[in-house]
Amino acid sequence: MLRIKKILLGCIVLFGLHACSTFGFIFERLDWLNAWQLDSMFDLNSEQEEEAERLGEYVREWLRNDAFPRWIIRGQSIQQTWREGDLQGAVESFESLSQSAWKETLAAITKEVWPLLGSVSKPNTDYYREYTEDNFSEWFEPLESSEAKRERLLERLDEWFGDLNDEQLRLLDKNIAVQPNERKIRIDNSRHWRELFIIAALEKDNQALATWLTAPETWWLEEYKQLRAQNRAMRLRFFTDLLPTLSDKQRQHADDTMQEWIDAMAGVLPVAEYTE
Repeated sequence: MLRIKKILLGCIVLFGLHACSTFGFIFERLDWLNAWQLDSMFDLNSEQEEEAERLGEYVREWLRNDAFPRWIIRGQSIQQTWREGDLQGAVESFESLSQSAWKETLAAITKEVWPLLGSVSKPNTDYYREYTEDNFSEWFEPLESSEAKRERLLERLDEWFGDLNDEQLRLLDKNIAVQPNERKIRIDNSRHWRELFIIAALEKDNQALATWLTAPETWWLEEYKQLRAQNRAMRLRFFTDLLPTLSDKQRQHADDTMQEWIDAMAGVLPVAEYTE
């Protein structure tokens, strides 16, 4: 799927960023960053930029006052499960948290995004179409080969577990590969999704746009749905094989990474309501 939704939310999706020292700096500027990114995609006019900033501000304060306190509690629960040795249970709980966090954010912005969606014009959508075509190559570069996909996955695994040993690398190679025509399927789905969005936006079809917000999978091509299911199955097989091989150092690395996320969220709360 195209990245417009993640950017439009203005929250720079929680589990898609590194929990680094710049998190708070970025978080406090979500209003400006949201407008800047959307302008680069749609060539917004001044009124649209103001609305994009307002939306970013709304999402920031919803995350700060509503979502983050709840997600911190769930993160601490996942940490405890991990420390007790139920690694599979912790991974499944983390995946559930990631999915529910995304759905909660969609639900939170649904009523707030309509003024911006209602202002979308043909010049905006023409600009957006060109923007996506110019960026497909970069966005889907990791799908050009199994080696490229492996490199991208290794980066993410390194963030959570540190360096993998030779046995773990063999498990990765055994379970993860680019599927036949994966890059083409992803791009075809993105174009299909983009054109449906453009039609709905220009026709001011609020029912279709509501589907875009709350049930985006409705707009996915069947080939893409199958591809997602296959990739998820491969990922689950890999983690089932990987988790029993983790060293104490790798387990601690994952625990520390989760703590960094908890601390990053706690660092932007309105009051000191978090204790480790």
